Amino acid sequence: MEAVTRRKLSAEDIEGVYLEDNVVVAAGQFTVRAPRMYFDLERNKAILLEAVMYAFDIRRKIPLYVRAEVMRQTAATSFEAEQALLTTS
Repeated sequence: MEAVTRRKLSAEDIEGVYLEDNVVVAAGQFTVRAPRMYFDLERNKAILLEAVMYAFDIRRKIPLYVRAEVMRQTAATSFEAEQALLTTS
């Protein structure tokens, strides 16, 4: 049986974080919920599966929901979605 080598990890060693089961991201004017998410710490980008994003249109005074099979956060306030549906309910 081979010996296991142990070493301590520091924050700099972590390149990304995988989250599962009721992931909620709330930042400023939007909230995103998804059962699974991967966040790339080096690129500051995320990918969420089966995501629902909520925001509120202040000018029109209506809620906005985006449901998508795949949602990618490409910048702090920029998202792309695949197989998406935009609705107010």
